[in-house]
Formats: sequence, structure tokens, C-alpha cells
Amino acid sequence: MSSSARRAAGAGSDSPSPESLQWWLIGKLEQHPKVMLRVRPFLRSDGIYAFEADAEGAAPDVPDRHCEGDAQSSQVFESKSVPANAGPASETDEIVAPGDCDDDVTPGEDSDSFEARVQALVELIEHEPLKAAEFVVAELAAAQDDPEWLAELVFAAEDLQFHGADIREAVRERLLGLAETLRHETQRDTGHVVWSALRCGASLLDASDIGRLRVFLDVAGTVDTRLVALQCVPRRFFRSPPPSDLQCESLVDRIAELGAKFLDPDMLVPGENAALAQNAVHALVVLGDPRSREQISRLQGFEKSWLTRQLRGKLQRTAESWNSDDTTGPSHPTRELLSESLDLLR
Repeated sequence: MSSSARRAAGAGSDSPSPESLQWWLIGKLEQHPKVMLRVRPFLRSDGIYAFEADAEGAAPDVPDRHCEGDAQSSQVFESKSVPANAGPASETDEIVAPGDCDDDVTPGEDSDSFEARVQALVELIEHEPLKAAEFVVAELAAAQDDPEWLAELVFAAEDLQFHGADIREAVRERLLGLAETLRHETQRDTGHVVWSALRCGASLLDASDIGRLRVFLDVAGTVDTRLVALQCVPRRFFRSPPPSDLQCESLVDRIAELGAKFLDPDMLVPGENAALAQNAVHALVVLGDPRSREQISRLQGFEKSWLTRQLRGKLQRTAESWNSDDTTGPSHPTRELLSESLDLLR
């Protein structure tokens, strides 16, 4: 799926594949299970990404469904029926579909239509990802005075693969630098850009540099990066456990501090606080810190089955991924802690 799809539905999720993201969206649309659906991302003229789902093979009067996703929570915040073949409700709701932009427009070209430039970038990613990666690398380095275009480049970077140590380093440093700078922005809402830059930049970190996420676990500026930074830890080590000699004491101590803070009866309420507690424990387990045992025990004492179930699901997915990795043996200390944590949550 394109970068527009990831922007609309992926910020707080655990690195969904395009296929799983599409089926997640289909489930959210609550269409009849026998109706074949085709899901496509669209860019509206007001800069908001939306999805359109077409019900194929259904009666002519079956409505299309349009929905938009929230990039922080990965939840659909709008889903409405519209009459089949209905036009846009207003000029601000006009939808620019993939392939509808001027064939002569290229992503980096000056144009009166910002949307056309963005759509050209989306199509370049769809059809020529290697060329798109080269383009995004160059544009990220050059883009300074156009915050909207810079935001689109950051969103696009999440949907691309960057090859070569020098290129990966350049992209990583640019994105992490943007995340740190833009979270202090006061003139405009930069939350989605900061979270996207942080996720992508963190995914390019060497294992030994994971401690660089420590700064994003403090409340600073106008954008809270703590939840996304916590999620970045298990995502970085999703394929295999961290090295047994990994040194990141400051990061681990801060994660343990956040876990202890939000695993409190007065703090553990549904929403962001519960997400912070849950993801802190997950990160502690992934990093092999024994303080996770005490925090899991505290969590169980609250008798919040929904939270225990969610944490177990996260740990189970990590375990399944690590089980497919043959570079570390079953006696790896972090593997053992993960297995013990799953037993505690049964």
C-alpha cells in the first residue's frame, strides 16, 4: 500500500504489513462478508488522506464507504456511507484519485497544485520504489523552507526501503533531527510528522544506538513522543532479540520509570495512560530487563483483563517472530525472559 495508506492508518500500530493493514481496514468498514471489496487510498484537496472502499458485485444501490484513519491511534475516526457514484459533497471534499493528476507533473517540480505534486510522489512510490527512495533522500536533504512538502517526504520515507550504509545513515539522521526539532514547533500542528519521522528514523538505528531514543521519552515541547518512542523499541527488535551485551542503561531506566508511574491505580485508565504502561512493559521485556517481572505482577493485580490480554498479544507476536530467527539460541537471556513473561500472563 502507498505512503498515503500508511499515513492514514499506521502510526500507532505494530508495523502492519500492507496486506494486514488492508484487511484491518476492511473489517473496520463493517461491510457484508460476501461482498468483494477493493480498497484504495485517495488524497483529498484539503490535504487529508482518505480511503474509498468499493463494493464489487453488489446491488447498484449499495453505497460506497469512505473513511479516514487517525495516524496516532490507528483507529478510524470517520466512516460514512455515500450514494453510489455520488460526486464530492463540496469543493473541500473533492477527491484526487491515483492516476488523475497531470502526467507531466513530477514530485519535485514546481507546480500550482501541491496535491498534484504529492500524488506524483505517491505514484512514483507505487510504481518505481527504488527511484522514489533516491528522490526522497535528495529532497529530504534539500527541503528546508516548505514545511508541507517536507511533511510529505517524511510520510513517504516510512513506505520505502533505503539501501547502503551511507544512505541509511543520512536518512536516519535527518529524520531523527526533524523529530527532535519539530516536536518543539509552536506555530503549527506537527504531531503526525514528528511521530512518522521518529518511527522511520528509529527503524534505521543500529542495535547499539537504540539508546538514542531516550531523549524522546521525556515530555518536551508541544508534541508528546513517549508512546511512539516506546513502540519503537520492540519494533526495532521485532526480527530478533537485541545483543546480549547491549548497553543502554539510561534508556532502560527511563522505560522502567514510565512503567512504574503508569502502573498505578490512579493513573492506569483506558487511553494513553494504559497504552504507555502496556508499551513500557513490552519494551522492558524486549530489552531483557528483569524489572518487567515486577511490573507484570502489578499489572495482573489490577484485574484489568483487557489490558493483560493486549500485552500478552504483543509479547506473543514478538515471540513468534523471534522463533523464526535462527541467529540466537533458545538460551538467549532475553528469549528466556520473554517466555517467562508469557507464562506469567496466562
